[in-house]
Amino acid sequence: MPRLARRLAARLASTAATARYASAARPYAVLGGRAALARQKASTSGRNEGKEQRRFGTLARGALFVAASAYVFTSGGPFGASDAEDEHGVATTSETMENWSGTKTVTCERVRAPETIEELEKVVKAGKRGKLRVVGSALSPNGCAFEERGMVSMGLLDGVVAVDAETKRATIRAGARVREVVETLRPHGLTLQNYASIREQQMGGFTQVGAHGTGARIPPVDETVVEMKLVTPSRGTITLSAEKEPELFKLAKCGIGALGAVAELTIQCVDAHKLVEQTWTATPDEIETNHERWIREYQHIRYMWIPYTDTVVVVASNPLKPNEKEPRTRSAYSEKKKVEPLVRLLRQVAPGVDPEGMGFGQLRDELLKVNPLDVEHVKRVNAAEAEFWKRSAGTRVDWSDQILGFDCGGQQHVLEVAFPAGNLAEEPPAAGAPLRSDLQFMRELRKMIEDDEIPAHAPIEQRWTSGSSSPMSPAAGAPDSLHSWVGIIMYLPTADEKERDAITRAFRAYGEKEFDALGDAYALRAHWAKIEVPEDPARLARDKARLREHYPVKEFNAARRYLDPHGAFTNALVAALFGADAPYALPLPRARAPLLVGQAHKKELGTVVWRAAVILCEALRARALDADFLRSRSVLEIGAGCGVCGFYAAALGARAVTIADCGPHTMRNLERTLLAFREVAEPACRDAVVIRRHLWEEDTEILNARRLGETPRRVRHWSNIESDGDGSESIHPDATFDVVIGSDLLYFASQEESLLNAINLRLKPDGVCYIVQTMRSNNGEVFARFVAAARTIFELTVESIALPLDGFPAAKETPHALANDPYRFLTLRKL
Repeated sequence: MPRLARRLAARLASTAATARYASAARPYAVLGGRAALARQKASTSGRNEGKEQRRFGTLARGALFVAASAYVFTSGGPFGASDAEDEHGVATTSETMENWSGTKTVTCERVRAPETIEELEKVVKAGKRGKLRVVGSALSPNGCAFEERGMVSMGLLDGVVAVDAETKRATIRAGARVREVVETLRPHGLTLQNYASIREQQMGGFTQVGAHGTGARIPPVDETVVEMKLVTPSRGTITLSAEKEPELFKLAKCGIGALGAVAELTIQCVDAHKLVEQTWTATPDEIETNHERWIREYQHIRYMWIPYTDTVVVVASNPLKPNEKEPRTRSAYSEKKKVEPLVRLLRQVAPGVDPEGMGFGQLRDELLKVNPLDVEHVKRVNAAEAEFWKRSAGTRVDWSDQILGFDCGGQQHVLEVAFPAGNLAEEPPAAGAPLRSDLQFMRELRKMIEDDEIPAHAPIEQRWTSGSSSPMSPAAGAPDSLHSWVGIIMYLPTADEKERDAITRAFRAYGEKEFDALGDAYALRAHWAKIEVPEDPARLARDKARLREHYPVKEFNAARRYLDPHGAFTNALVAALFGADAPYALPLPRARAPLLVGQAHKKELGTVVWRAAVILCEALRARALDADFLRSRSVLEIGAGCGVCGFYAAALGARAVTIADCGPHTMRNLERTLLAFREVAEPACRDAVVIRRHLWEEDTEILNARRLGETPRRVRHWSNIESDGDGSESIHPDATFDVVIGSDLLYFASQEESLLNAINLRLKPDGVCYIVQTMRSNNGEVFARFVAAARTIFELTVESIALPLDGFPAAKETPHALANDPYRFLTLRKL
């Protein structure tokens, strides 16, 4: 058994990996990934799923610890059946991972799992020209650690290295989970200053995304980092602190994993202490009356606003004083009485579901499952939840980690924003003073929800922190500054993909409305683990402009280039938010304005304009000096990506242009660009372009079926799975074209056969095909095979090409392109 599997097996033997719904006393609990939800659904009859405890199966339990006890689903058991070691003895595999809420999935070519800092250094040194995105517990709702070309799991680089009780500092490896760190600190009489929610977080990810707890005088957790070891491609392992490269240290404390791999942290701890927590409900008016006093009176406080009700849940706590007698844990209602309002409603709206034995979380999920996007239904569910919380008022006492580290509900979409809320003076303002911005924001958010009739699930959680010295923290500010954090939510109570997709679209619209209505007025900054990259190029441009207003993006990018010059730690999210990519402004002949070609920033290879496409446009323009070159011809752009060559061919006068590709993001991006084309192109060519789905593998199946006299079978392909129902029309099996064009078509091994078959099927007998191919360090063999095979069925010429591109904006170069003479221009005609 490889070392990684042995280590994971040992973890499984020593740690319980069971996820349960919580009781009314602990109403938020983490569920398994989507796979666990689907398995549980399959094992029950009808809709009555909730009576059995939901437990992870063996596969899911193994997957929990792939990335340090992450709630992650993997395709092959504990780190996969293909578990192996690389040339440095580092555990390596290929895996499919899913974040804990089941909203993000990645199939990664190579996941490395170093066990020591020395192994991590070897991984970074060897892979600095590839991809090395660091993944912790994979808890981030936006999957900000995911990168399909290469990830580094820190789950085995764990443990507490040293504890200094005198200075109250602990040195911790980045892969150590919060829960483990707390238990190690306990015998030393120490604990962490604050907690977020899920205690399965690894310390590296916990600090890198600017996680936070709540408390008006307590900063985000990155501020508790006093020293860190960062393994970088350009400088190797560096130690950063307030004394050692302080400016770089400030950036790296909340570095979103983009500056290198955090290997070790020294954390400022506090004395272990118990907290007395009180839970009660108030009205919005009572909140506004008492807020200034409460945020000063309690060390920790959070509000849970219940949309469409007058109920706000207040959860507040203070340290138990020395020699103070512990208050008795008390609640006026039994567990059964607390959930009674939810049980009553469930029996009304879903009489076939037996609520017996269900806790709060199960009941809420079953209720929302009935109609999660119907506003009137959500209002009734929220009203029942408000009654539950009124009956849950009470007091409890426990160690601070047990009080502050709560679990946060079933599968969900969540968007959390931070914004400045002034300073916290010692004395509350006088009566009648204007509301602080934190409560004014909640007034406007609640009004927006009600005016727009948004099916807003409960709760909207509001927390506070003081400022962080890291300029990349959403709560960057002076120590006495106050920052409010507000999270909106929509649960995913179903395993049905269509229903989940509908909730996803509704939640995206909810978040966009929040930013459109309130983003600029309140200087909103999304939590780094919850920010999403919008598909709309114009919205992305606005989001990037906001980032540059709030963060030192220029300095952060300079640090990225300095420490990681080849972008090994950059993934699609980092590239989209901090890269220079924007809509590509394609100059069209006779158009009234440039065509803004949407780029979705590496969601797929086809969602970025590559330089080879621009070279092909220039080649088409040169040939268009002959007026008859395209004037009455039909054109197919194959493997079109962003479609620049097809749109350009239409503007040059082609009679009909079909732009074809297959990826779901690519297809949506093409449809948006087509709308923009029709706005700016000259009237004669506005209707010349259509977008079609096209798989080269399906063309191979068509040719084979014709030879055998059979009906073509549907080809199973990743884009088929993801694109079903997206409305994209496929190219007709009999469609042929006068001209076939394409750029950068050969990326992977074994593509040459399907590409040749596609060209052969789609090109008319007297047609011509033009391809511009970038030569890269990793595609020489597949290109040579393509050329050799093409010569058997086509008259083929291959030329080096380096046209001047003065008339076109610069485009991105594809990864691994050769430095010298990288482009080949291919002309193919049928023999």
